[in-house]
Amino acid sequence: GYDDRIRALLAFSQFVIIGLIGLFIYVGYRVKIKQPKR
Repeated sequence: GYDDRIRALLAFSQFVIIGLIGLFIYVGYRVKIKQPKR
């Protein structure tokens, strides 16, 4: 029904947000390593 669709959408958006945060952390970590130490 309608509730199930909203619940699935919320779960999916939560999964996407967690994935994006993980990706940002990974990219930031890689960029930080590549930068020369001063």
